[in-house]
Amino acid sequence: MKKRKLKKNIISKIVIGVTILFTAWIIIGIYMVSHKSPETKLQEIGYSKEEVIELKKYLGKNSLIILTEHQYNNKVVTLVKEKDFQEKNLKQYLTFLNKYKTAKTSDIIFLINNNKSDLAYSPDISNIINHEEFNLELLDRYLSYYGKYELEANLIVNMNWKPI
Repeated sequence: MKKRKLKKNIISKIVIGVTILFTAWIIIGIYMVSHKSPETKLQEIGYSKEEVIELKKYLGKNSLIILTEHQYNNKVVTLVKEKDFQEKNLKQYLTFLNKYKTAKTSDIIFLINNNKSDLAYSPDISNIINHEEFNLELLDRYLSYYGKYELEANLIVNMNWKPI
């Protein structure tokens, strides 16, 4: 009798131990799936391994997490490599980049760093004004002149003019 009780005790302890290990294994697996590293999430979004390595060179972990909250954009790696890139402005850069998809990365950094992101951005001002005698260097490409400027027919801009 005592041997039977002892065997039942041992078997029940083994079953309980295996159940606890199996439950722990399931909990760890769920945790691992739900808490992926930012690098893995970036690759799932669409960034290549090379792009993720480049991003890790220039960005901290918190910035990588911010990137995982946005869609894939092929200009992000170029953006973070820019000379005047500031990691603290990453959210603003990404918002501006999503709004103006054709914007140059250097223009984005210039506008955000100088708090001019509220200006209407026009990447190619030459499609606004098409006149042979008009010098495009006089226009600020960070302002949109659509509907605000009408070129006079006889306007001549003299670039050699100097004040007296």
